[in-house]
Amino acid sequence: MSGKKTDPKMETEKPLTEETVEESIETTEDLHSELLKKLDEAQEEARRNKDQFLRAVAEQENFRKRVVRDKEHLRKYGAALLLEDLLPVLDNLAMGLDSASKHPESKPVNDGFVMVMNQLQSTLKEHGVSEINPDGEMFDPNFHDAVANHPSGEVEEGKVMAVTRKGYKLHDRLLRPATVVVSSGASEENESS
Repeated sequence: MSGKKTDPKMETEKPLTEETVEESIETTEDLHSELLKKLDEAQEEARRNKDQFLRAVAEQENFRKRVVRDKEHLRKYGAALLLEDLLPVLDNLAMGLDSASKHPESKPVNDGFVMVMNQLQSTLKEHGVSEINPDGEMFDPNFHDAVANHPSGEVEEGKVMAVTRKGYKLHDRLLRPATVVVSSGASEENESS
């Protein structure tokens, strides 16, 4: 035995040949293209996730706005059905007061009911209810319900000449149209004379 020591690494290393270099390059290229493919997939997944996230945020914001809008709508118009049911009571109270005002002996009771009527109208007004009393105005089918059409020499054609029942609005929404009689203008007899 000679006194030379051999390096174990040297014994196991293959000598570099053209073949091993090409294999190494191919392996590196394969590894490189595989890594690029994985990177592309990861970027696509990140894009999809970002898109889903943005859609979810937008959907949540739309939902929040819709809830706020619905809440405001409910606060503003939630009492509409109750108010519609109260309108005939208000009409009957007004008719009773009109009738009682023709009897002087019932003046103290009538005065009490006038105060109740004023308080009720004031409360309704505070909650956004407004009266539609279109006497003398032009007929508007959006707010008026014509029950008759009469000729008139004093009231021009298309104008309301009498209100048979007042209408009401809740804020900007119609609760009940005013029931009216509309002028059809001067009659032929009045025009010829």
